[in-house]
Amino acid sequence: MKVIWLDDALKSYHQIIDYLAIKFDSKTARKLDDKVSRVEVVLCNFPDFGSIDPLFGNKDYRSVIILQNKLVYRVVDDTIYILAFWDCRRDSVAQAKKVE
Repeated sequence: MKVIWLDDALKSYHQIIDYLAIKFDSKTARKLDDKVSRVEVVLCNFPDFGSIDPLFGNKDYRSVIILQNKLVYRVVDDTIYILAFWDCRRDSVAQAKKVE
């Protein structure tokens, strides 16, 4: 399995990492980065690891909570597409609408 981040998801991910580095410190940003990397490895081995996300209705989108962030993905054949990454303290419904 391979992992591909869509542009919007990657942009949001980098914004969150940058925010953590500025607001807190680089150690906090690295902690999130390390956890996301570990989740990517788990997803490659167990693509159904995440829960089906009810925010997306009947679509086969799954999500994983990583610290205070949600990673939304979809598996197509042998590829995991990361569709979105956002801070869970934001309005989840509004964030989900950006993905659809």
